Amino acid sequence: MNKHLIRILSLGLFAVAGAFAAETESPRLNHCVSRVYDPAMYNWLAFENNCGESIHIVYVPNSPGYGGSAMTVRPGRKGNTGYSRREVDAKGGYELYVCPAGFIPVDARGRYVDRVNTLFRCRRTD
Repeated sequence: MNKHLIRILSLGLFAVAGAFAAETESPRLNHCVSRVYDPAMYNWLAFENNCGESIHIVYVPNSPGYGGSAMTVRPGRKGNTGYSRREVDAKGGYELYVCPAGFIPVDARGRYVDRVNTLFRCRRTD
């Protein structure tokens, strides 16, 4: 009887682990983003998507005390931050956390990335 119970519990744990794995993925898209000061938009900082898919970018300032933000950008397009070079420099620049559209970056505890954190994974938002 105990063998059957252990087997059933093991199968249940594998099913839960599989479902969790299907809802998260490792970050792989940070290299797809170019930082540009867009002359078409007041020379504000923009993030350009050089990937072949839509991406969700969370950008967090390196200096504490400033809030971060997020945007979803289609392939070949730019998302503008509305910040000048001087404002970006005052915030110490930005750390980017890039996921496929429909995913958000989360830290090791599964919480939304809202401060500089080098370890993250992408979790499905649906």
